[in-house]
Amino acid sequence: MSNLWMRIALLAMLAAPFSLGQNIFGSFTGVVTDPSGSVAPNAAITARNTATAAVFSGRSDGEGVFWIRNLPVGVYDIIAELSGFQKSETRAVRVQVDEVMRVDIKLSVGSSAETVTVSDIGTVVDTVSATLKAVVDQKRIEELPLNGRNAA
Repeated sequence: MSNLWMRIALLAMLAAPFSLGQNIFGSFTGVVTDPSGSVAPNAAITARNTATAAVFSGRSDGEGVFWIRNLPVGVYDIIAELSGFQKSETRAVRVQVDEVMRVDIKLSVGSSAETVTVSDIGTVVDTVSATLKAVVDQKRIEELPLNGRNAA
């Protein structure tokens, strides 16, 4: 009996690293620039989930690069603010599982009371890695042509 428990414990230890490899979050990255194309360091970046109103924040570094990691899957509005520039809003950016979404932000000179809103970012191209990937939603799975709905 104790030999069985030893085998189960060994199997659990060997399987543990594989269970930690599953990622259910996404990330945002990008570069914040001013109208001349120079980087804008220390800009405050906020990502707000449109469905849950959860807010995640970060700052651009000395090279204008920002990262907001561990975002639950969903649609986000991204807001960038920096003193001396208009607030910039990028709306309805979708994050999928294990996706690094690149959103470059260009700030315009003006007061922070003014806001520049970008409502469409166009086609999503993964410029961070050379990985081809796609998310298969529930509707596509349900419409798979299976005889009797039995995958086996």
